[in-house]
This record gives sequence, structure tokens and C-alpha cells, in this order.
Amino acid sequence: MIRFARIRANPAAQGNDTPRRALAACETQVYAMSRPSKPPSLAVKLARQLAMGGLLGTVLAVLLVAMNVRNVLGLISLSGSPWITGLVFVSVIALLCAVGATLTGLIFILAEEDNT
Repeated sequence: MIRFARIRANPAAQGNDTPRRALAACETQVYAMSRPSKPPSLAVKLARQLAMGGLLGTVLAVLLVAMNVRNVLGLISLSGSPWITGLVFVSVIALLCAVGATLTGLIFILAEEDNT
């Protein structure tokens, strides 16, 4: 539930009433965001870890190709179909990082639930 404070300005007052408005807003309860009703489920937490790992793995693979580490770009360009080879290279590294991040996230989530 989002609640906003109602500020009543005195029409007879002359000049700058900004400090009075700021103090009036501090006296009442104002919520900028609604409070979550329940914590996210395990599947949502794991999906976040999967997405984060996939994104980081994709960035890593693209950087490896762009910086030509160990002549990766040369090996990809000499293949029969370099677009497919590059796509498979990036996809495999992204998948490995995504699975690793998901399993690591699962371990941390289960360990955190045991402590609470």
C-alpha cells in the first residue's frame, strides 16, 4: 500500500515555505515503495542466479573473442562456418557459467535458510 503525505500550505504565508513542507513530510509516514508481501520462492531465486551467470558468461566469452586471447578469433575465423562456431563458443561458455552460478546460488540459499 503506497501512502503519500498531504502537505497543507498556508495561503496567507508569504515567501519560501519549502523548509516547512520538508518538515511536514518528515513528520508523517511516507512510503516510496510498497512493502513486499512475501519473500520470493526458491525457483525465483535460482532463476535470478541463472540469469546473472548466463549474462556474465556471455560477457566473458565475448571479451575472450574480442581481445583475441590465445588466438581464439583466429581459430574461429578459420573454421568452416565462423558464425556458427563463434555462436557455439559463446553459448557453451555462457551455459557453463550459468550452471555454475545456479549451483553456487543454490548452496548459498540453502545455507542461508539453515541459519535462520
